[in-house]
Amino acid sequence: MGNRTARVRLVLSIPEKGVVASTIISEDRDWKGAQSSGEGRANDRPPDHGCATMANLTSFLNEAFKADPADCLICPMGDSGYATLFGVVPAVLAVMRTAAEIEPCPEEVMTWYTRVRIRELGDLTAESLVAMGRTEAVVDFLRAIRDGKRG
Repeated sequence: MGNRTARVRLVLSIPEKGVVASTIISEDRDWKGAQSSGEGRANDRPPDHGCATMANLTSFLNEAFKADPADCLICPMGDSGYATLFGVVPAVLAVMRTAAEIEPCPEEVMTWYTRVRIRELGDLTAESLVAMGRTEAVVDFLRAIRDGKRG
């Protein structure tokens, strides 16, 4: 199959706030080994952020609370990632970062993410919604809470 290369230029411009940013997000992978023989390093395959283990969730949670506030989420990049000012983050991390803007306690964010059903989003947990590729709906839901548009 050969090499698969993707290059994306992400430009953010918010004139009223005096913010203009541009970055190139580049991903170069050799998919040949993973496709033909079933072998290859784990990093050669696209990440599956919908089925994160508890260790991965804890890692994402820690990263969410350490995130640079200037590195804001911009838009979804497919079902498994979110573009930020400085790059791309996994969908799980995008949701946890947004939840961390509302809830200062990491344990509460983890409990909410894995156990609390969101009535307005089909009575599913955020974890289930992310696994289904509905990250944008969860992020929009959290932003509405953060911005005081819902109780």
